[in-house]
Amino acid sequence: VNDSAKVTLEVVEFFNFVQELYTFFSSSTYRWDILKKNVSNLTLKSVSATRWESRIEAIKPLRFQLGEIYDSLIELLEDASRDIDTKHQAKVFAQKICTFKF
Repeated sequence: VNDSAKVTLEVVEFFNFVQELYTFFSSSTYRWDILKKNVSNLTLKSVSATRWESRIEAIKPLRFQLGEIYDSLIELLEDASRDIDTKHQAKVFAQKICTFKF
């Protein structure tokens, strides 16, 4: 997985997206709580540049609970108490989920 992760631009973009999504949720306890409320079985994981196993663990939540992750983003987007940057980031991630070739 590690070597193949560097093969194409699409794969690189995918793992960058996975890492950005993890960073978005993990950088705020409020956002992480929203995610945990909606995603019960698996949580997002960071992608390690040196541990190929981390790539497998990082994509499992997207494979099995993509809808729940999307719902978490929409909940943040629709939350009137959230700042405009959080809403914008949530919208961008939600749009990427809808248009990404998995």
